[in-house]
This record gives sequence, C-alpha cells and structure tokens, in this order.
Amino acid sequence: MTDEIDENGHFVLDRHVMVEIHLSGVTGVTMTGDATSNFAGLGIRRTTSRPGEWTTCGGPQPGDFEVGWDTNVGLEGAIYAREVSLKLHDAMPLSVS
Repeated sequence: MTDEIDENGHFVLDRHVMVEIHLSGVTGVTMTGDATSNFAGLGIRRTTSRPGEWTTCGGPQPGDFEVGWDTNVGLEGAIYAREVSLKLHDAMPLSVS
C-alpha cells in the first residue's frame, strides 16, 4: 500500500494485478481434497524427473512445467504442461481502512 489516502480516508493500494495463467500441451493433472478451498501457496517450476505413475495418460516428462498449489483446507494438486505463459491485467483499485 502507499502512504496516500483516498477521498474516503482509506490507504491507496497501487501494486495489484490479476495474473492469468495459460497452459499449453497439458501432460498430467493430479488433485486431492474437495472443491471448497483456501489456497496457501502457488508455485511454478520445471520438472527435472518424471513425477508419479500415470496410468490414464503419458504423464509429464522432464522439462515440463508444474503449476502446483497447496491449501490449508480443500483441494490441492498440480497441473503439468509443456508450456506456461502469464498475462498481467490491471486489478480494480482497492482501498484498505
């Protein structure tokens, strides 16, 4: 947040974006838990080995990207893909009292 105050007396936040993640060539999906979730972390990395056993598809290969998330409650897992791209969008201005 900044040290600026808006007309309502709230601190002005200026470094917020919405991040859109595009996955191309998905090679695997793994998820556990239920759909009501509270995400605790998100990570993107390249795989260095072939993770897990894949009986329903070829599965990820070394060099694929893993987009994985952790949760305090609910659904956690990872999606593997050959390519990942990120797009940043301006977020709506927010104020904090």
